[in-house]
Amino acid sequence: MAKEEISMSGAAPAPAVPKSKEPGVGFAEVAKEVNNVERAVKVLEDRVYNVREKEKINSENVLETNKKIFSEIRVINSELLESKRDIEDIKTKLRLIINDLKTAARKEDIDLVKKYLELWEPVSFITRNEAEKIINSLIEDKLREKGL
Repeated sequence: MAKEEISMSGAAPAPAVPKSKEPGVGFAEVAKEVNNVERAVKVLEDRVYNVREKEKINSENVLETNKKIFSEIRVINSELLESKRDIEDIKTKLRLIINDLKTAARKEDIDLVKKYLELWEPVSFITRNEAEKIINSLIEDKLREKGL
């Protein structure tokens, strides 16, 4: 049974290259294996680089999108606040109009006053000055009749 060792990083060590009796054969296999590992590492490094570039671009896009969204939210909040103020102004004006309408005469009241005016015919009434003139004239006529 072969004894496996675990390195400090927690990974198993690379498998041991079988020792051959010919000195040149083992070196060629090791060199070939090193080249294969080196190519695999380069491919992985390229992939990691590409992933990091994509992550960087995505991060920049997210930041730019967040800025746009926050800017739009500020505009919407500002418009909402202005709309709330406008609504409050409209409510205040409606309350004033309602209070004015409560104190205004109703149509029935105006119709009633109109009927009384037609019945009494105030145009045919005389003024105080006219009444005083008529009374004074009658008094003068009576006094002349009596000779005074």
